[in-house]
Amino acid sequence: MTSPGVISWKVFIILMRRITPVLAASGLTAAIALAGCSAPDPKPTVDQAVKALTARQAATTTLRLDTTAEDLSTISKAVEQDADPSRLAQLNAAFKVIPMVSISTATRAHEGTLQQATSLDKVDFATRVMVGDKPLEIMKVNDKGFLRVDVDGIGQQTGLFTGSQVRMMAASLANGKPWVNDLIDGKWMQVDGATMNELAAKATQQSAAPQVADPAKYLDVVTANSTVTKVNDTTYTVVTDAKGLIKGLADVDPNDDFSTEDADKAIADLQDGANLDTTLTIEGGVLTKASIDLADIIKTWPKVKDGADDEALRRLQAAQFKLNAVAEFSDKVDITEPTSATTIPDADVKALLNSLPGNR
Repeated sequence: MTSPGVISWKVFIILMRRITPVLAASGLTAAIALAGCSAPDPKPTVDQAVKALTARQAATTTLRLDTTAEDLSTISKAVEQDADPSRLAQLNAAFKVIPMVSISTATRAHEGTLQQATSLDKVDFATRVMVGDKPLEIMKVNDKGFLRVDVDGIGQQTGLFTGSQVRMMAASLANGKPWVNDLIDGKWMQVDGATMNELAAKATQQSAAPQVADPAKYLDVVTANSTVTKVNDTTYTVVTDAKGLIKGLADVDPNDDFSTEDADKAIADLQDGANLDTTLTIEGGVLTKASIDLADIIKTWPKVKDGADDEALRRLQAAQFKLNAVAEFSDKVDITEPTSATTIPDADVKALLNSLPGNR
């Protein structure tokens, strides 16, 4: 049995993967696509709004899911009607946390604009995973790296653990590594400058790896399969044909690992009229928000076939729920070097990194 929504999610992941070069260039593929639309009124407005994203010296992008625990529970019940009580308890705990989580990245160029800052050594940045208002923060200011985790706060927000429980579990690790307790206590940690520079260099090398095709070609595919409608002075809707987009992305580079045959198989499992629906907000001539309707993808992309295997999919498509992927853009950044921080020794950082999968 193919689980309901698996086909649609696979196709969505493929779609996002193939247009990553465009995402990297602009911050939002769907928004850039609008710059090429033929409608005379929306085109100059959206074009200017998108270009403004990288014409800044500093910017913050925040990603989150616009949904509720009840919406997520509705999806789960449609897919798994016979889940055992212990699994339901685990799912419900997760459903309460997911709507509280957001991920933001603030970036500030040392000189000029973000578009001109082509490597990590030319920018400061801060990435924050927020659970409600409780953060996990990673920050780079010049050649210094910092980390802070509000363990107690996140535990209280989620109800999943307490700071005391974490301290007990980390007791053996803290032996000989006093910084571990400071980390659990929510204090700022500082990574040695040499290690931070090394990590930044590796990340820069990876980000500078040659792409399989010109990003402009991906952009052309998105543009060719999208239409835009101006709703009001600040709101625009974008409708992108999923089949045309997937087919076009496969044709961009015949030498990549997403072949025309792969695209044909994916398209065969999509309903006619499957679209990627995006709503954009433009304020003061700048893109400030984009929202992709994931519920529509789940409910309208996969074909429903005959047989008992697709009963769960039919239930899911009949269910009422909200699930949007939201990206918000701002020119305000919070990248400030802490007044005090506990240093994590270089050897401990490297030992930790070397223990991670893929680094051994």
